[in-house]
Amino acid sequence: MVIIYDKHRRSFVVVAMLYDRLFKKMGLQTLLIPTPTNEKEREYLEGQYAEHRVLHITQGRDFVPIPWAYNIACPAHEWSRYPQPWIRQLDCFQEVWVYSHHILEVLRSSGLQAPVYWVPQSLENEHITAKTQWEASAPFKFLFCGEPHFRKGHHLLIEGFLRAFPKPGVATLTIKTTPDCSWDSPREDIQMLKLFVDPHEWLR
Repeated sequence: MVIIYDKHRRSFVVVAMLYDRLFKKMGLQTLLIPTPTNEKEREYLEGQYAEHRVLHITQGRDFVPIPWAYNIACPAHEWSRYPQPWIRQLDCFQEVWVYSHHILEVLRSSGLQAPVYWVPQSLENEHITAKTQWEASAPFKFLFCGEPHFRKGHHLLIEGFLRAFPKPGVATLTIKTTPDCSWDSPREDIQMLKLFVDPHEWLR
């Protein structure tokens, strides 16, 4: 199984590593390859893996199937509708795997004709003891994790926190983001953790 993934998108790297681990446990040989960035790299892949099963973990116009291979696309965007150029790209694949029922329905309503399947990510869920105490006590603690992209809604989160807790000391908000985040905390009870965690550490 060849897994082509976007090396520059950390979340895609983690998904690729999870599939790699799963397929190996199933007894399959795997090969992780970054998504081609130019025609020379793509031509090389087409020459090397024409008769393989190929899982594509990328987005948009980078969903390019390898001729004569069995191509599986893994789109992850949870929009209300997919752009038609993207749908045309995905229709060139033998299968489409999605991580949520929402994406499945959106792809179908957007006109996707290729077979699409709900395939949850291969996570090893730890047993978490059921919560029995529901009474909250101050100071309340909130945690948010996400890269500093506008679509993540950090600005809305911070605004909502400041409105809900206009006086410091009642609650704390910790935002775990990446070192390239240029935002500063507006108040002492909002902490910005700008840390890079290697994807291998996520899977320990």
